[in-house]
Formats: sequence, structure tokens, C-alpha cells
Amino acid sequence: MPSWRESSEASIGARLQEVEVRRASGAETSEESARARVLEVGVKLFSTHGPRVVTMKWVAMEAAVPLGWLEDRWATVEALLAEVLEHEARRLSSASPTLPVIHGEAFTPAADGVLDVYDRIMVRAILDGIDPAALQRSFPVIDRLIADLRSQGLDEPTARARAFQLVLLELGLRLLGPSLARACGLPDGPADDAVELIRRLQRTLSDPSFREVPDDGSRPR
Repeated sequence: MPSWRESSEASIGARLQEVEVRRASGAETSEESARARVLEVGVKLFSTHGPRVVTMKWVAMEAAVPLGWLEDRWATVEALLAEVLEHEARRLSSASPTLPVIHGEAFTPAADGVLDVYDRIMVRAILDGIDPAALQRSFPVIDRLIADLRSQGLDEPTARARAFQLVLLELGLRLLGPSLARACGLPDGPADDAVELIRRLQRTLSDPSFREVPDDGSRPR
């Protein structure tokens, strides 16, 4: 099974190649092609290096576009990061309904690769002191997850809280799982039983019949 990093890098490489194929075939206008190259280069640089060290000059060079053209469309690195986040959220939304625990095999390998890339961009931004949630205007996958939970009978506050818990577990497994596994002497990554434990917790949280224990410690009614 490929590692989280290998999956992400393979996804980025394939997407950059797709952009070049579309450009060579004339399937896009020069403006569309340039924008697509900039966004994919942004994905690569932000996910690999984080936004703090990325410069507009670096993006322009990697995407083979004039610096002035780039700055006319995105005035700052942060503005480009915001559009990259939106771009990746839309890509993830179209690639898969939501998280693997909710839709099982409908969560495809392609969607898995997109989610890994998106996670890396978000985490590197956070480590650089930038809150990606403040830049991104919409969260279609999370919105769909909340809608799914509400359709099962949960009220809105509970559905939003459960969605937060589900996503938190997923990100923890993906981002911390490999390193924690190595720290615990598991070089092949998180053990299957640990992954299944996370999945069981997620399935429990997504079950509308589950009720949390009240703060006073009494049994839920």
C-alpha cells in the first residue's frame, strides 16, 4: 500500500501531466491553460514547502507565465493559496461524496489521493501560521457530510459536532498515523486493528442512534 506521501506526490505528478496534455492538444485557451498550470504549481509548492517560503516569482517560473500576468490575477501568495484551497475542495467534492467511513468503497483511490494533497496544503499552511479555514470560502465535502448526518435525523448542532469529530479522526489517522506508528515500532504504518478502531469510532459517530453521555455522568435517555 503506498504511503501517504507517495500517494500525494503521484496525484500531483499525474495532474501536472494532465495540464500539459491539455495545453499541447489545444483543448484550452492560453488563459485557461496558464491558470491551470498556476493552480497545479501552487498545489505542488504549497503541499511540499508550505506558503511561507513560496514566492510569486517562484510560481511564475515553475508555471512558465510572466510575473506581471500572475500578479495581475493574484496579488499575493495568500490570495493564490486561497484559490488553490478552493480549487482542491471542488476537486475533492467531485472526486468523492465524502469521507471513506460514510461511503465505503465509493471513496475511490483517486479521491484518496486528492484528500491527501488537500490535507498536506492545509497542514503546511497551519504550521506557517495561516488559518486555511479563514481563506477558504466553502467546504463542500463537509457541507455534504453535515447534510448526510441531518438526513439521518440528527439536529443541526449535533450534525455539525459529529462532522467535526469524524473529520478530526480522519485527519489524525492520515497525518499523525504513519509517524506515531514508527515511533511505536510499527514501520509498516498503523496496524490494521488501530485503523479499524478509528473506523468503528467513526461509524458510531455517524450512527444517529448513538447518544453521548451527558456531562453529569448520568446515562443518556
